[in-house]
Amino acid sequence: MDCICISSISRGTDRQDTCRPSSEIAKNSEITKCLVINRIQQYKEQKIQNTMNTQKKQAQKPEWLSANGEWEEANAWEEANAWEEAEGWEEASARTPGKGSSRGTSKPYLLRIVNACSSAISDVDLGDAYNNRAASNNNQNSNITISNRISGATYNEFLAQTETQAFLVGKILIVSATAATFNESITITHRDNNGKRFDDVITFELDPYQQQTDRYLIEDELKDVTWDGYTRLRFSAIAASATVDLRVYPAGKFSGTQLISNRPAQVKYSEPRIIKVAPVAMPKPGVRRLPAR
Repeated sequence: MDCICISSISRGTDRQDTCRPSSEIAKNSEITKCLVINRIQQYKEQKIQNTMNTQKKQAQKPEWLSANGEWEEANAWEEANAWEEAEGWEEASARTPGKGSSRGTSKPYLLRIVNACSSAISDVDLGDAYNNRAASNNNQNSNITISNRISGATYNEFLAQTETQAFLVGKILIVSATAATFNESITITHRDNNGKRFDDVITFELDPYQQQTDRYLIEDELKDVTWDGYTRLRFSAIAASATVDLRVYPAGKFSGTQLISNRPAQVKYSEPRIIKVAPVAMPKPGVRRLPAR
């Protein structure tokens, strides 16, 4: 029987040689090989199990159909911060074909408030759909009438739309022939069902050089104001027998039906040109010749 000698070092300084049968060495080698194969197999099975557990957890999460037709996790909306970081108006090139999120120039919601009383009425509200839409006269004084000036549309439909299609307010143009209207103030209130509340008071400051004194444009004060079912625009008072017209221009709007067409849910609009500035003709630069001596 063949033997194989294995050299080893003892605790001392002497070298010791041990001779073992070759069959025993081969047997030990096979055992070691089997242990390595088993360890590799266990690692592969554990990796497969971890992958299956991860896929099971993801399958239990609610999913949403993204704009490009792929399914995404529900927390995608939290990461997008679409409304908080909205940049407001879309650029003038928004109507370029192929941009599904753009709908051209902003078209206003036309709302009208009429006070039929011979005295002023305080705290007149627009919006706050969750509280006012189903209430008698929309929770307003009986002498107050609020209407939608768009043909075929009603004010209650406007309130209903704000409950499902919130929009980012870009501009509000207020027109009234009653000068006392602009002596009051407007408070925009946005609240959340968790108790948080935001109030912004806007006062009318007409430009002394403004020729049209029957209107006022609100724009800079409306930065990051989103109008939904919890948003209220309150006039401190509507003057006696006054009629107040409002043109509310959205800068962007949320529309869930956009997702069906593989488009982003946030629709943006380009800024309307309410104030038109006349072009200034500048003389073309030329070569100035010095007079001859």
